[in-house]
Amino acid sequence: MWSSDRRTVIRAAALATAALGVAACGFEPMYGTGTTARAGLGQIYVEPIDSAAGYELRDWLIMELGPASQPTHRLEIDLEIETDGVALTTTNVTTRFNVTGEADFRLVSLTSNETALSGNVEGISGYSAPESETASAYATRVARADAIRRVSRQLAERIALRLSIESSKWAETTPGIAEDGSGA
Repeated sequence: MWSSDRRTVIRAAALATAALGVAACGFEPMYGTGTTARAGLGQIYVEPIDSAAGYELRDWLIMELGPASQPTHRLEIDLEIETDGVALTTTNVTTRFNVTGEADFRLVSLTSNETALSGNVEGISGYSAPESETASAYATRVARADAIRRVSRQLAERIALRLSIESSKWAETTPGIAEDGSGA
């Protein structure tokens, strides 16, 4: 019994030491109270993007960044989606496809109309289109659409991460918004 209690005490001491070590190194959560990344949530209006994949990307970005309640910036995105065959059968039928997406983004201040941040992100996914009598064209179209959705989500997550990491360069504290994101 004593051995079990001793292990619990040692684990608690190790966790406390680790917590103090992380706090001492200057670590703070990205979206913690008072951080610029948190202040940036809800400040970005995501411009509409032409195409079905652009609609998906914009939707994911709004979910990641929060709706633009009091926008101070707009996010402009040029999106390219390509599908390439990567696997052939012995009868020259393509059965595996890669969907690649590339998004060039630009964060523009609404007050000065200057670019606050720009960059490029890429994503990739794939789907199969088996060659068989039971495989349907509909199933292949659904698999392709799902792969495009996955690429759009990857791109949105990567753009949101870049915006959060570099928020100290562009985020502004907005009067009337409490640090927890609610109204003042």
